[in-house]
Amino acid sequence: MTERASSWLLGALALVLTVPAVLGISRVDAGLTRTAAEVGTVPVTVLTGDPGQRRPVVVVAHGFAGSAQLMDDLGVSIATAGYAVVLLDFSGHGRNPSPLPVDGREVGTDVLDRELGEVVAWSRGQPWADPQRLGLLGHSMGAGAVVRYAVADARGPRELTATVAVSLPSDSAVPSGEAAVPRDLLLVVGGNELPQFTDAAVGALRAAYPEGQPGPGYGSPVDGTARAAQVVPRADHVSILFSSDTAQLAVDWLDETVGAPSSGHTVGAGRVGWLLLLTLGAAVGFVPLARLAFGPVREPSPAPAWWVVALVGLGSAVVASLVARAMPSVAERVPLAVGGHLVVWFAAAGLASYLVTRVLRIARVAPLVVPPGFPWRDLAATFAMTSYAVLALGLVAQRTWTAFSFAGGRERWLLLVELAFLAWFWADDRIVGRRWWLALLTRAIAVAVLLGSVVLLGAPSFLSLLVPLMAVVLLLLLVYGQTVTRRSSLPWAAALVQAIPLAYLVTTTFPLVA
Repeated sequence: MTERASSWLLGALALVLTVPAVLGISRVDAGLTRTAAEVGTVPVTVLTGDPGQRRPVVVVAHGFAGSAQLMDDLGVSIATAGYAVVLLDFSGHGRNPSPLPVDGREVGTDVLDRELGEVVAWSRGQPWADPQRLGLLGHSMGAGAVVRYAVADARGPRELTATVAVSLPSDSAVPSGEAAVPRDLLLVVGGNELPQFTDAAVGALRAAYPEGQPGPGYGSPVDGTARAAQVVPRADHVSILFSSDTAQLAVDWLDETVGAPSSGHTVGAGRVGWLLLLTLGAAVGFVPLARLAFGPVREPSPAPAWWVVALVGLGSAVVASLVARAMPSVAERVPLAVGGHLVVWFAAAGLASYLVTRVLRIARVAPLVVPPGFPWRDLAATFAMTSYAVLALGLVAQRTWTAFSFAGGRERWLLLVELAFLAWFWADDRIVGRRWWLALLTRAIAVAVLLGSVVLLGAPSFLSLLVPLMAVVLLLLLVYGQTVTRRSSLPWAAALVQAIPLAYLVTTTFPLVA
């Protein structure tokens, strides 16, 4: 098949994937009204059916590095079942411009508790809310916040009816021997989560029922003593939010405890499948567009043996981990949680890789020069395809995990993050060349060493949850980078088309901390 024919085929395939995905995404919210508001400095999104009808309210709180967008799929499932759902952005997250106070690696829970309390009070006073029927749902850090609120409420005003804690990080706030404190508590955990979260779910259950086991549950919603722990098979810390099992468990529990507006309601598929289809379609569509923008394939530059590349990749990753471990004060100057660690790591890995190739005089590696006769077409194509990559990633991110906006002055740190990623992607591309399987290997090495640094070097533990997601993004960017590498005469074009989208993702997603 000729390249022209394959480009037409790939373009048609991209349309076949993206058009149904866009239509599917647009239908997920059918019948719901989506309203944005602010409670003090806290941005909220309200999902409800007929806003003129009072409905039981569920306030949804996200976890660390999450946002209202990350909880949106779960919120839509609950709203479709007949509830008014309020999604909030804690300080430092999503559209909230206020930084989140962090002491070392401990989050300032007083800020989370205050903001949650303000949103709950505001929600109960809205014309679409039934103030007598109120539930909370939280994930990870947000699960801790809703449990603390529910415990205080059960001992005080008793305005809250039920709580759903997804991936609760600790059971320390749950008192022993008080089955109705908090009232009607459901604990949900993924089957593939770290033991910490399973232990917390079982511990919170046994605080009320010492012999309790995950399953149907104990107690009665009549007197507020209902409590259960449920395991969602094959779900990890993030995918649990997009599981229909999680949504169904939450809806069934809320129906039984808060007010049963949708008894027997079956949760449908969310938008995550459509978003994955859209991501795939964007990646497929990138190839024919890049071919058209850059022109014909260029002669390949000689590249070192695969085992040399593997050793350089491993060595530079280990050096970067040691440098990041030795320079925590530098990383902490970047007010993006874990983002500073990644900036130091990728910059150090890129520099180490470059220096090794220079010291060992791997002459076959293409130098950092611009070829004679400046290639203006390649320059324009590079920026056009980089913009395409940013928009494609941003569109999916906007409907999945983040507002993809620079709230709180995040844009001040974008260039620094871009430069760090550029260093690594450029150093990687100049020794990998057109060998996509070798690019896959160097990325796998980077991910494995980053995860290993958590255990062996005391790197931020949040990396163990974050890096697997980055691995998926790195795989997507590999398609972009390899396509550009084959066609551009600019030695930094492939690095640019990968580094800038990843930098946007990190800068807009990672929590803004004080």
